Amino acid sequence: MNKNKDKHHLPEEAKKNAKATDVPAPAGVDPAKEAPYGQEAQAAAEPTRSAHSEAPVPKRQSEESVRGEASERAEAVKLQKDAQEIDQLKDQLLRLRADFDNFRKRSLREKGEIYENANEALMLELLPVIDHIQLALNSAKEHLVLGGPVVPALRLGSGQADQTFHEGIRMIFDQLLNTLVKYGLNPFNSEKQPFDPNLHEAISCLPSETEPEGTIIAQSRQGYRYNNKMLRPAQVVVSSGTPASTPPETNDQPVEE
Repeated sequence: MNKNKDKHHLPEEAKKNAKATDVPAPAGVDPAKEAPYGQEAQAAAEPTRSAHSEAPVPKRQSEESVRGEASERAEAVKLQKDAQEIDQLKDQLLRLRADFDNFRKRSLREKGEIYENANEALMLELLPVIDHIQLALNSAKEHLVLGGPVVPALRLGSGQADQTFHEGIRMIFDQLLNTLVKYGLNPFNSEKQPFDPNLHEAISCLPSETEPEGTIIAQSRQGYRYNNKMLRPAQVVVSSGTPASTPPETNDQPVEE
């Protein structure tokens, strides 16, 4: 009696559990072969929960792609800056090379100008010496032609000038002049040439029956160039043309009556 009473009076929690688990199976489904309807519903709900749990994955991928694009843009900007810096360095290198080339050319030009100016000053100092040797050579030649002694101490028994003395002066003059010519000195002849104020300095003007007006008759001092530059003009005598004929003299004395 008491057992039946206990069976009919089960606790409230046990009744609730029995109602929850005793879900009727759908029609046509064998309860022994198929899972309980509650388990099947739970299994069907699991993909939905997994789909909801995997929803943040595309957001993570988008963040990674954004980071990749940002890194690519940063790399492109860096490459562009590097290319600009390389171009600037190339331009600076070309400028430095051009400046060095100009400096080298300018240094060589200034060095040549220094040598040229120094040689020019030396040539000007030596020109009087050359003039005196040339005068001595001309004097020895005239005395040799005339048969008189050049120097009283160099007098031969025949009274004729010593040929060796003349040759020695000529050799000294030629040697000195050839040495200076190698360094740019260039003498030029002015006799029988038209007068040029850029090359000649007229010291006199004389009439001439053989030379037309404006022609150089004689040269009293040699002219020289230095590297195609006028170093010293030549002193010359210029012809003024043929002399004018003088009218015949007339006897203007009064006749005595």
